[in-house]
Amino acid sequence: MRKPLFALLGVVGLAFCAQAQANVACGNGRYSSNVFPAAPTTTTGVTFGYNTSRNYASGVNTPVTLKLDVYEPAGDVAGQRPLLILAFGGAFVQGSRTDPDIVAICQEFAHKGYVTAAIDYRLIENDGANYFAIQQNPNYLTDEVIRAVADLKAAVRFFKHDAAITHAYRIDPTKIFVGGFSAGAIAALEAGYTDSITENPATTAAYNDNGGLEGNTDLTGTDSLLPAYDASGIAGVFNIAGGVNNRSIVNAGNPPLFSAQGDNDQTVPYDCGTIQYTSFTICGSHQLQLQATAVAA
Repeated sequence: MRKPLFALLGVVGLAFCAQAQANVACGNGRYSSNVFPAAPTTTTGVTFGYNTSRNYASGVNTPVTLKLDVYEPAGDVAGQRPLLILAFGGAFVQGSRTDPDIVAICQEFAHKGYVTAAIDYRLIENDGANYFAIQQNPNYLTDEVIRAVADLKAAVRFFKHDAAITHAYRIDPTKIFVGGFSAGAIAALEAGYTDSITENPATTAAYNDNGGLEGNTDLTGTDSLLPAYDASGIAGVFNIAGGVNNRSIVNAGNPPLFSAQGDNDQTVPYDCGTIQYTSFTICGSHQLQLQATAVAA
Protein backbone atom coordinates (compact mmCIF):
# COMPACT_ATOMS: atom_id res chain seq x y z
CA MET A 1 0.00 0.00 0.00
CA ARG A 2 2.76 2.44 0.91
CA LYS A 3 4.56 2.28 -2.46
CA PRO A 4 1.57 3.49 -4.52
CA LEU A 5 0.76 6.01 -1.78
CA PHE A 6 4.26 7.50 -1.91
CA ALA A 7 4.19 7.53 -5.73
CA LEU A 8 0.93 9.47 -5.49
CA LEU A 9 2.54 11.92 -3.09
CA GLY A 10 5.29 12.61 -5.63
CA VAL A 11 2.63 13.57 -8.17
CA VAL A 12 0.87 15.73 -5.60
CA GLY A 13 4.12 17.46 -4.71
CA LEU A 14 4.64 18.39 -8.34
CA ALA A 15 1.04 19.56 -8.71
CA PHE A 16 1.20 21.75 -5.60
CA CYS A 17 4.72 23.02 -6.25
CA ALA A 18 3.74 26.26 -7.96
CA GLN A 19 1.14 26.98 -5.29
CA ALA A 20 3.45 26.09 -2.41
CA GLN A 21 6.45 28.26 -3.25
CA ALA A 22 7.30 30.42 -0.26
CA ASN A 23 10.85 31.69 0.01
CA VAL A 24 12.42 28.53 -1.47
CA ALA A 25 11.95 27.73 -5.16
CA CYS A 26 10.74 24.36 -6.47
CA GLY A 27 13.68 24.12 -8.85
CA ASN A 28 15.96 22.51 -6.26
CA GLY A 29 13.56 19.59 -5.80
CA ARG A 30 11.89 21.03 -2.73
CA TYR A 31 8.15 20.23 -2.54
CA SER A 32 8.44 17.45 -5.15
CA SER A 33 11.38 15.33 -3.91
CA ASN A 34 12.51 14.09 -0.52
CA VAL A 35 15.16 16.75 0.02
CA PHE A 36 15.00 16.29 3.83
CA PRO A 37 15.59 12.53 4.24
CA ALA A 38 16.02 12.45 8.03
CA ALA A 39 13.05 11.71 10.27
CA PRO A 40 10.90 14.84 10.59
CA THR A 41 11.00 16.92 13.74
CA THR A 42 7.72 16.16 15.49
CA THR A 43 5.77 18.10 18.10
CA THR A 44 2.81 16.16 19.49
CA GLY A 45 -0.31 16.96 21.48
CA VAL A 46 -0.56 20.68 20.79
CA THR A 47 -3.97 22.02 21.90
CA PHE A 48 -5.62 24.18 19.25
CA GLY A 49 -9.21 24.38 20.40
CA TYR A 50 -12.08 23.40 22.65
CA ASN A 51 -15.71 22.59 21.96
CA THR A 52 -18.36 20.00 22.78
CA SER A 53 -19.63 16.82 21.17
CA ARG A 54 -23.36 16.13 21.15
CA ASN A 55 -25.40 13.04 21.85
CA TYR A 56 -28.52 13.52 19.73
CA ALA A 57 -30.45 10.82 21.59
CA SER A 58 -29.89 12.20 25.09
CA GLY A 59 -29.30 15.86 24.23
CA VAL A 60 -26.13 15.88 26.36
CA ASN A 61 -23.08 17.92 25.28
CA THR A 62 -19.63 16.68 26.34
CA PRO A 63 -16.51 18.91 26.45
CA VAL A 64 -13.80 18.02 23.91
CA THR A 65 -10.18 19.18 23.81
CA LEU A 66 -8.74 19.21 20.28
CA LYS A 67 -5.06 18.55 19.67
CA LEU A 68 -2.70 18.34 16.71
CA ASP A 69 0.71 16.90 15.88
CA VAL A 70 3.20 18.93 13.83
CA TYR A 71 5.83 17.46 11.48
CA GLU A 72 8.67 19.69 10.24
CA PRO A 73 11.52 19.02 7.79
CA ALA A 74 14.58 17.98 9.82
CA GLY A 75 17.39 20.52 9.58
CA ASP A 76 15.37 23.01 7.53
CA VAL A 77 16.36 26.66 7.97
CA ALA A 78 13.73 28.25 5.70
CA GLY A 79 11.72 30.93 7.44
CA GLN A 80 8.49 30.61 5.45
CA ARG A 81 7.26 27.07 4.74
CA PRO A 82 3.95 25.93 3.22
CA LEU A 83 1.66 24.09 5.65
CA LEU A 84 -0.55 21.08 4.95
CA ILE A 85 -3.25 20.38 7.58
CA LEU A 86 -4.64 16.84 7.36
CA ALA A 87 -7.75 15.22 8.86
CA PHE A 88 -8.11 11.45 9.27
CA GLY A 89 -10.87 9.25 7.85
CA GLY A 90 -13.35 7.01 9.62
CA ALA A 91 -16.92 7.95 8.60
CA PHE A 92 -17.09 10.53 11.42
CA VAL A 93 -17.37 7.68 13.96
CA GLN A 94 -13.76 6.53 14.37
CA GLY A 95 -10.16 7.35 13.51
CA SER A 96 -7.32 9.33 15.01
CA ARG A 97 -4.67 11.88 14.10
CA THR A 98 -2.16 9.07 14.76
CA ASP A 99 -3.65 6.71 12.15
CA PRO A 100 -0.82 5.21 10.05
CA ASP A 101 -2.04 6.65 6.73
CA ILE A 102 -2.19 10.20 8.11
CA VAL A 103 1.20 9.88 9.82
CA ALA A 104 2.74 8.50 6.60
CA ILE A 105 1.49 11.43 4.52
CA CYS A 106 2.56 13.97 7.14
CA GLN A 107 6.04 12.49 7.25
CA GLU A 108 6.36 12.22 3.48
CA PHE A 109 5.36 15.83 2.88
CA ALA A 110 7.75 16.93 5.62
CA HIS A 111 10.54 15.10 3.77
CA LYS A 112 9.63 17.26 0.76
CA GLY A 113 9.87 20.54 2.69
CA TYR A 114 6.33 21.13 3.90
CA VAL A 115 5.28 21.63 7.49
CA THR A 116 2.40 19.23 8.11
CA ALA A 117 -0.15 18.89 10.89
CA ALA A 118 -2.44 15.96 11.75
CA ILE A 119 -5.46 17.21 13.65
CA ASP A 120 -8.25 15.98 15.88
CA TYR A 121 -11.85 16.75 15.02
CA ARG A 122 -15.02 15.86 16.88
CA LEU A 123 -16.49 12.43 16.18
CA ILE A 124 -20.00 11.07 16.55
CA GLU A 125 -20.39 9.87 20.14
CA ASN A 126 -20.03 6.10 20.52
CA ASP A 127 -23.52 5.26 21.69
CA GLY A 128 -26.05 2.96 20.02
CA ALA A 129 -29.02 5.26 20.57
CA ASN A 130 -27.02 8.18 19.22
CA TYR A 131 -26.03 6.23 16.08
CA PHE A 132 -29.66 5.28 15.51
CA ALA A 133 -30.80 8.89 15.89
CA ILE A 134 -28.25 10.05 13.31
CA GLN A 135 -29.20 7.29 10.86
CA GLN A 136 -32.83 8.36 11.11
CA ASN A 137 -32.19 12.08 10.69
CA PRO A 138 -29.76 13.25 7.96
CA ASN A 139 -29.70 16.72 9.53
CA TYR A 140 -27.78 15.27 12.48
CA LEU A 141 -25.03 13.93 10.20
CA THR A 142 -24.90 17.29 8.43
CA ASP A 143 -24.40 18.85 11.85
CA GLU A 144 -21.48 16.47 12.55
CA VAL A 145 -19.84 17.34 9.23
CA ILE A 146 -20.05 21.07 9.95
CA ARG A 147 -18.66 20.50 13.47
CA ALA A 148 -15.64 18.81 11.88
CA VAL A 149 -15.29 21.77 9.51
CA ALA A 150 -15.33 24.14 12.48
CA ASP A 151 -12.54 22.16 14.13
CA LEU A 152 -10.40 22.18 10.99
CA LYS A 153 -10.88 25.94 10.63
CA ALA A 154 -9.76 26.40 14.23
CA ALA A 155 -6.51 24.66 13.28
CA VAL A 156 -6.06 27.08 10.36
CA ARG A 157 -6.56 30.03 12.72
CA PHE A 158 -4.12 28.51 15.22
CA PHE A 159 -1.34 28.46 12.62
CA LYS A 160 -2.19 31.92 11.29
CA HIS A 161 -1.89 33.26 14.83
CA ASP A 162 1.44 31.49 15.31
CA ALA A 163 2.73 32.95 12.04
CA ALA A 164 1.74 36.45 13.16
CA ILE A 165 2.96 36.31 16.76
CA THR A 166 5.59 33.69 17.68
CA HIS A 167 6.45 32.14 14.29
CA ALA A 168 7.36 28.93 16.13
CA TYR A 169 6.47 26.71 13.17
CA ARG A 170 7.82 29.09 10.50
CA ILE A 171 4.87 28.67 8.15
CA ASP A 172 3.76 31.00 5.38
CA PRO A 173 0.15 31.94 6.29
CA THR A 174 -0.66 32.53 2.62
CA LYS A 175 0.29 28.92 1.78
CA ILE A 176 -1.96 26.86 4.03
CA PHE A 177 -3.35 23.71 2.37
CA VAL A 178 -6.05 21.51 3.91
CA GLY A 179 -6.88 17.90 3.17
CA GLY A 180 -7.68 14.47 4.44
CA PHE A 181 -8.98 10.97 3.87
CA SER A 182 -12.67 10.11 3.42
CA ALA A 183 -14.52 11.89 6.26
CA GLY A 184 -11.50 14.13 6.84
CA ALA A 185 -11.49 15.02 3.15
CA ILE A 186 -15.20 15.86 3.33
CA ALA A 187 -14.42 18.36 6.10
CA ALA A 188 -11.47 19.79 4.15
CA LEU A 189 -13.52 20.23 0.97
CA GLU A 190 -16.29 21.97 2.88
CA ALA A 191 -13.74 24.24 4.58
CA GLY A 192 -11.99 25.07 1.33
CA TYR A 193 -14.98 25.70 -0.93
CA THR A 194 -17.93 27.01 1.09
CA ASP A 195 -17.80 30.81 0.88
CA SER A 196 -21.15 31.59 2.52
CA ILE A 197 -23.48 29.75 4.88
CA THR A 198 -26.29 30.27 2.36
CA GLU A 199 -24.32 28.84 -0.57
CA ASN A 200 -25.76 25.36 0.02
CA PRO A 201 -29.23 25.44 1.65
CA ALA A 202 -28.73 21.89 2.95
CA THR A 203 -25.96 23.04 5.31
CA THR A 204 -27.22 26.52 6.28
CA ALA A 205 -28.97 25.42 9.48
CA ALA A 206 -25.94 23.43 10.63
CA TYR A 207 -23.66 26.43 10.10
CA ASN A 208 -26.07 28.65 12.03
CA ASP A 209 -26.15 26.13 14.89
CA ASN A 210 -22.35 25.90 15.07
CA GLY A 211 -21.08 29.47 15.04
CA GLY A 212 -21.51 30.42 11.39
CA LEU A 213 -18.96 30.11 8.61
CA GLU A 214 -15.95 30.22 10.96
CA GLY A 215 -17.47 27.88 13.52
CA ASN A 216 -17.15 28.24 17.28
CA THR A 217 -14.20 25.98 18.06
CA ASP A 218 -11.65 28.16 19.81
CA LEU A 219 -9.09 28.50 22.56
CA THR A 220 -10.33 30.00 25.80
CA GLY A 221 -9.97 33.29 27.66
CA THR A 222 -7.20 35.59 26.50
CA ASP A 223 -5.99 32.87 24.09
CA SER A 224 -9.20 33.12 22.04
CA LEU A 225 -8.54 33.66 18.33
CA LEU A 226 -12.09 34.60 17.32
CA PRO A 227 -12.89 36.99 15.72
CA ALA A 228 -9.33 38.32 15.31
CA TYR A 229 -8.33 35.49 12.96
CA ASP A 230 -10.23 33.63 10.27
CA ALA A 231 -9.69 30.56 8.11
CA SER A 232 -10.07 32.26 4.74
CA GLY A 233 -7.45 32.21 2.00
CA ILE A 234 -6.82 28.45 1.90
CA ALA A 235 -4.21 27.80 -0.80
CA GLY A 236 -5.42 24.40 -1.99
CA VAL A 237 -7.37 21.28 -1.04
CA PHE A 238 -5.98 17.72 -0.91
CA ASN A 239 -8.88 15.27 -1.28
CA ILE A 240 -8.47 11.52 -0.88
CA ALA A 241 -11.84 9.79 -1.28
CA GLY A 242 -13.95 12.67 -0.01
CA GLY A 243 -16.87 14.56 -1.47
CA VAL A 244 -19.32 17.42 -1.04
CA ASN A 245 -23.05 17.55 -0.41
CA ASN A 246 -23.53 20.00 -3.29
CA ARG A 247 -20.87 20.26 -5.96
CA SER A 248 -21.98 23.80 -6.88
CA ILE A 249 -19.95 25.13 -3.92
CA VAL A 250 -16.89 24.70 -6.18
CA ASN A 251 -16.69 27.94 -8.16
CA ALA A 252 -14.29 29.87 -10.36
CA GLY A 253 -11.63 31.54 -8.27
CA ASN A 254 -11.72 28.87 -5.55
CA PRO A 255 -8.50 27.17 -4.36
CA PRO A 256 -6.86 24.50 -6.54
CA LEU A 257 -8.05 20.93 -5.93
CA PHE A 258 -6.19 17.61 -5.99
CA SER A 259 -8.41 14.52 -5.77
CA ALA A 260 -7.82 10.76 -5.78
CA GLN A 261 -10.45 8.08 -5.30
CA GLY A 262 -11.25 4.57 -6.50
CA ASP A 263 -14.31 4.33 -8.73
CA ASN A 264 -15.68 1.42 -6.67
CA ASP A 265 -15.56 3.18 -3.30
CA GLN A 266 -18.23 1.60 -1.08
CA THR A 267 -18.18 4.32 1.58
CA VAL A 268 -18.13 7.65 -0.26
CA PRO A 269 -19.59 7.52 -3.80
CA TYR A 270 -17.22 8.23 -6.69
CA ASP A 271 -20.09 10.09 -8.39
CA CYS A 272 -23.20 11.14 -6.44
CA GLY A 273 -25.13 9.06 -3.93
CA THR A 274 -25.36 8.56 -0.18
CA ILE A 275 -22.66 7.83 2.39
CA GLN A 276 -22.73 4.16 3.38
CA TYR A 277 -25.42 3.33 5.99
CA THR A 278 -26.82 6.88 5.92
CA SER A 279 -29.19 9.04 3.88
CA PHE A 280 -26.60 11.85 3.63
CA THR A 281 -26.19 12.85 -0.04
CA ILE A 282 -22.67 13.39 -1.34
CA CYS A 283 -20.87 13.84 -4.67
CA GLY A 284 -17.42 12.28 -4.87
CA SER A 285 -14.18 12.95 -6.69
CA HIS A 286 -15.41 12.34 -10.23
CA GLN A 287 -18.19 14.88 -9.87
CA LEU A 288 -15.79 17.32 -8.21
CA GLN A 289 -13.46 16.98 -11.19
CA LEU A 290 -16.31 17.65 -13.62
CA GLN A 291 -17.43 20.70 -11.64
CA ALA A 292 -13.91 22.10 -11.27
CA THR A 293 -13.26 21.65 -14.99
CA ALA A 294 -16.57 23.31 -15.89
CA VAL A 295 -16.06 26.42 -13.74
CA ALA A 296 -12.43 26.79 -14.82
CA ALA A 297 -13.32 26.78 -18.53
